[in-house]
Amino acid sequence: MNTNTVKKSILFIVLALSFYTSQAIDGRLLISTTPNFFDRWYKSYNEIPMAHIPQTQTVYKRQVFYMLPVITGFSATDNRPNISYDVNISLNGKSVYNKKAVTGLTKIVNDTSAVFLCETVLNYEFLEKSPDGTYTITVVLHDNISKNTKQLTAEITVTAYKFNERKFTNADSFFVWQNYYYEGIEPDREIDGLMFFSFPQMQTNAEKTLALLAYFEDLFKGKTYLLKELENIFPSRNADERLTMIHVLNLVSYMPQSLQNKFTTEEKKFYADLKGFGLPVIPEETVNNHFLLNILWSKFFATGSYNYAKKIAETFELAKYKGALITFNESAQTEADKQAAFLETVYQKNIEDMLKRLPNHPLFNGYCLYMMDRGDVSELVKKELVSVVVR
Repeated sequence: MNTNTVKKSILFIVLALSFYTSQAIDGRLLISTTPNFFDRWYKSYNEIPMAHIPQTQTVYKRQVFYMLPVITGFSATDNRPNISYDVNISLNGKSVYNKKAVTGLTKIVNDTSAVFLCETVLNYEFLEKSPDGTYTITVVLHDNISKNTKQLTAEITVTAYKFNERKFTNADSFFVWQNYYYEGIEPDREIDGLMFFSFPQMQTNAEKTLALLAYFEDLFKGKTYLLKELENIFPSRNADERLTMIHVLNLVSYMPQSLQNKFTTEEKKFYADLKGFGLPVIPEETVNNHFLLNILWSKFFATGSYNYAKKIAETFELAKYKGALITFNESAQTEADKQAAFLETVYQKNIEDMLKRLPNHPLFNGYCLYMMDRGDVSELVKKELVSVVVR
């Protein structure tokens, strides 16, 4: 090979290397039953976003779970990676689910050594006839630029859900659980919580009762394994518990005839009166009363949803009514003056709620920082958020 040929070969290699970075792909497989993982990863403003995604090693039959490949150290051409992956779920070496060539990561990235959650996340649900046992989930990452691969594994124990009662002993312990459920703390106490809520003394305040009904609506919605267990235990519960169960099951549209056949005459009448009843609808425009604000907080506690946090933050649009309470006595006290004064009370309540809760709810606080930085809300809302966020 002559000198010119060698120089051309070296130049070709240098040019090729300049177009892509080559690294050994690595990663980790997270298993979670939390559906809003993308928001928690990308909008929580946490240096370790996976800390905001509750993980599990146990799932129940008819419980949806998500397989989240987290990757780093991949190659990229012009900052664009080309990652795909295969998924297999097996029990004792026998495959029960297999999916190949799932899109992993193809968007432009600034740093291939950073940690990314794959663009496509698959979910799975074991059926009631699925065998109990410890299943192995295997994910094989494919870096289609460098041709490197990496195998990730996780094990999950699968069993049928059975209500194991652990009663809340007082309201304080109940509300701590209710406020932090979205963080994955004691995730198996949904029915315990509903039974405690059924005590008559828990439903004496209409505003708080509405908020808790909204909480349990989001907690049980679409969770087949919990709904079926509520039906199973229904005959053994007391009258207050049964009526509360009917109320919540009506809200989530779970009312099979097999359950209705267990109703007493009084319960049949109660259900007939409930039909068509729903909770107040969250409007697209700014929330303008205390009831809806409390409902939104309850829904956030149940889900950790960015959308609920954003809706709460947007209540700061009412900042334009600041001062209306002070000037009300000197005004003509028209309906417009009364409305302005009332809307300022909603605004003030939002400030109080935020100042009290944000230091103890880092996910919500991170969402607020994201809103301020990414322009997801109006300039007025951003300005108001500055006074309540924790930095």
